[in-house]
Amino acid sequence: MDYHHVTQAACRDLLAEALVRLEDAGFRTVLHVHDEVVVETGSADDESRVVAICTGMPPWADGLPIAAKAFTTRYYRK
Repeated sequence: MDYHHVTQAACRDLLAEALVRLEDAGFRTVLHVHDEVVVETGSADDESRVVAICTGMPPWADGLPIAAKAFTTRYYRK
């Protein structure tokens, strides 16, 4: 069995749920690519909120290791 596909599927579901939670919290998603989300926000103070939302775990994923980083910039960068 190729567990790589199972891991990718779980990560995709975690990202999809994070996108919904971000929208529900009032953040506008500008784009997302693989494991990255770009949102528009009015303040750099929102970084910790975005990280908390993105690392929130649904009940089915309880115990999975997850982490996120955030930074604020005027223009998108990689």
